[in-house]
Amino acid sequence: MGSGAMLANVVGVPLGAFAGQLMGWRGPFWALAALAVAAMALIARHVPHDGPAQEAVSVRSELSALRSERLWLALAACATTTGGVLSTYSYVSPLLTDRAGLASALVPLVLVGLGAGALAGFLVGGRLGDRRPYATTITAPAVTTVLLLTICRPAMPGRRSR
Repeated sequence: MGSGAMLANVVGVPLGAFAGQLMGWRGPFWALAALAVAAMALIARHVPHDGPAQEAVSVRSELSALRSERLWLALAACATTTGGVLSTYSYVSPLLTDRAGLASALVPLVLVGLGAGALAGFLVGGRLGDRRPYATTITAPAVTTVLLLTICRPAMPGRRSR
């Protein structure tokens, strides 16, 4: 599933950016809504129903997991890292066009590169996480934070922003 999500960054984000340039920013959202409805119909028709009823788990036992400090730490790390990376997509286009002076027609191509890098990082990170889980859990968000802060830095003095 994770590889599919990363692959969506390689294909879907650039396609959405291209479609947004052609149809306006709402167009890709309407297209995704239509695809989601079609996917629901296909899933309802082709995915088999669950087998015999399984033992019900109490809500109390599920909620008891929320007492774990480690769980909250892991959730906070995931939420902040994922939120930071995904919010980057909101600013890639203005960073590339306004600050770097890139033609807006080239933004989808840059997004393909960004998505390919995300996919490669996901695959390499998964393998590293298997071998060194603690080091990877600390290093990956730290490197991500440094990179995101680097692209957010103000323009250099004396250099005009376009």
